Amino acid sequence: MLRLGHRSFGPGEHAVIAVVEPGAAVEVVAAAVADGADIVEVAGPGAGVFAAALRDAFGELLIGVRAEGQGAELGRAELRRAELGRAELGGAGIGGVEVGGVVLAPPVLVSLPQHDLSASLATAAVAAWQGARVFRAGQPGWVLQTRRALRMVA
Repeated sequence: MLRLGHRSFGPGEHAVIAVVEPGAAVEVVAAAVADGADIVEVAGPGAGVFAAALRDAFGELLIGVRAEGQGAELGRAELRRAELGRAELGGAGIGGVEVGGVVLAPPVLVSLPQHDLSASLATAAVAAWQGARVFRAGQPGWVLQTRRALRMVA
């Protein structure tokens, strides 16, 4: 079981993150959510203010905030603990990959390529097959395609 804030994802369920820049039209976020985004990550200057506006508009949506100058990985991002809390893994469904006789835990979060939809979808499919659970879509408009690719390997 993967828990992110108030949301739980069982074995075989995947979470998709849409990354938006502060000041993006609320319609962009609404479209990403309608396409299946479970989390919206706001990245860049003014992220906190924009995230607050999104929280007012979308209520229960999980929102991550990455301030300017921070790394690209969500694990290193400054997350609003009220929304995401801490991720918890447990139970069956999280396997490992054997490499040279050593079993490695699969990544929980995969940042997908941002400039090539085909590469992004291929990466998502292989990572999901290997046990990854959370996927940062390369572009906000790629959420639906990412969700479809993940369903194919679930």
